[in-house]
Amino acid sequence: MKDLTVALVNEPGALAGAFEALAGAGISMMAASGSAVAAEGIVHILVEDERAARDALTGAGMEIRAERDVVVVDHLPEQPGTAGAIVRRVAD
Repeated sequence: MKDLTVALVNEPGALAGAFEALAGAGISMMAASGSAVAAEGIVHILVEDERAARDALTGAGMEIRAERDVVVVDHLPEQPGTAGAIVRRVAD
């Protein structure tokens, strides 16, 4: 699983354009998050096929700023300390 950091122009429709580019290439996102800073938007998109996602996004004129490996943990027990214990194991 990869997290792609995508730079977008901070204007209406930019995020929709990124998501539509992925959909048009048949790529499913596992998750996404984003924020706007001044004239720029940054979105993190979690995908399984980073090469195809990169091609779809850059083909639509978007800039990929970074690509990172991701550890995905589903369904954590709802008790204090669970997330800390998991990331401690990753850190160690």
